Amino acid sequence: MTQDSIQDTSDRRYAWGEVPMQLTLHWFAPEQPGQPRPVMLSVTTYDDAPIARLVSEEPLENLLPQLQALLTELEQSLAIRQMQWQQRRKKQQRQPVAPRPQTTTTHPTPTVSSTQITLF
Repeated sequence: MTQDSIQDTSDRRYAWGEVPMQLTLHWFAPEQPGQPRPVMLSVTTYDDAPIARLVSEEPLENLLPQLQALLTELEQSLAIRQMQWQQRRKKQQRQPVAPRPQTTTTHPTPTVSSTQITLF
């Protein structure tokens, strides 16, 4: 299933065992040589806003508890995410479709003239 087909689905599932999620880890360059690198952890569902944390890579084994905490936060926010998506969907459905612009014109086509400007 592609990301577009997930976003177009009208019956999104926000149950923990069914919700698609994207987890991203981004290692930044250290501020100074020899320092641990900052790591941005983020997770999101569908096209919802991500939940993100900036942590240190040192020690690396601490990333697993950070990831676990991030996923727990996501799980706790699923009901809110579902309500926000439903509100966005209702708002999109209420917006009137803009009328198509007419392609014919009743005004004559203006002529193009050239202008020369001389700067001293």
